[in-house]
Amino acid sequence: MKKFALLLGCLPLLMLSCSKEPVKEPVTVSFGVEVSVTDSYASVVVTPSDVEVPYYCDVFTADEYEAAGGTAADAGNSIVGKYISGEIGDGDLAAGKNTFDFKDLEAASDYVAVCVGIVGGEAIETAEANEFRTKEKAGQPEAPDDPDEPEEPEYDVYPRADGE
Repeated sequence: MKKFALLLGCLPLLMLSCSKEPVKEPVTVSFGVEVSVTDSYASVVVTPSDVEVPYYCDVFTADEYEAAGGTAADAGNSIVGKYISGEIGDGDLAAGKNTFDFKDLEAASDYVAVCVGIVGGEAIETAEANEFRTKEKAGQPEAPDDPDEPEEPEYDVYPRADGE
């Protein structure tokens, strides 16, 4: 009977050791983020240090970035929140070096490109941000000449053969 009681006394310890999940190693990755801009367009080239880690890249207005907390980590957590809510799906995640094009941006405005790795529905340790400003809108083209105004004739001037 003592052996049985001893075995029952050890049962919680056995169950505890069996139900323990394996320890996850932290995923670390860094992102190179390069941005090229026009007055209404940004091309963001992302180069991750680990091509296997899925990530998401987005562009925030300066106000949105500040509202999210004003840091890359805060903006990354905002992106992960969208992932968890289903607004961003697994099919929207990228891996490896990619170029992302963002169109219809406001001219002469401040933006922040943010990249964050998403593993198992959680942000990984590092999110990267790159602030940029779109270019000024190019000047308006000159108005065409008034079609009702008669054009002045153009003349080619050649010297006369008789010297006059």
